[in-house]
Amino acid sequence: MEEDKLLRFHERLKDFIQKYLTLLLNIVLFFVIIIVLALGWMYYQKTKEKKAYQAFFELIHKGGSVKEWNEFINKYGSTQAGLQATLLLWENALKFNNLQELEKQFPHLKKVYPRPLKENLYYAEAKLYENKGNLAEAERIYKKIKEEPLRKIVLLDLARISLKRNKAEALKYLEEVSKKLEDGYFKAWTLYKMQNLKGS
Repeated sequence: MEEDKLLRFHERLKDFIQKYLTLLLNIVLFFVIIIVLALGWMYYQKTKEKKAYQAFFELIHKGGSVKEWNEFINKYGSTQAGLQATLLLWENALKFNNLQELEKQFPHLKKVYPRPLKENLYYAEAKLYENKGNLAEAERIYKKIKEEPLRKIVLLDLARISLKRNKAEALKYLEEVSKKLEDGYFKAWTLYKMQNLKGS
């Protein structure tokens, strides 16, 4: 009796394995492929990062031109070295007030910039719009920035923009920033502006 049960169990197990063997093999194969691809991708990224940094330091050493840095970014833009190169170009463009280069680099910077620092990008984008004279769009983007210490600077920017069209709104921004600023030049300037607005 026990032997019959055992025999039936083995028969059922055999039928099950035969029935689902292809499926099981496909599942195993799928996971093997995923693991191989993941390892391959990790190796590729590691190799790419290494090559990118080698090229990055070579460019720094020889003092690469803007054109060469742009070519480097196009090739290695998704790497950490590519991010650093983009930041270098951005800083250089800011230094020389090169709006054309700033606009050119911004879309790439937006893609690769670390998420925790996204408000820095908002600020840079708002500055670009402001420099182009699109104050409404600049103001819209400035208002996205909520974190300190950038928020204090943004409130001053918003007040400055609002002074041209809405003094009451400018006063509101100045009052908000005055509560955040410590005693010093900027606080004195803010209080002075507030006094002028209230008196006008």
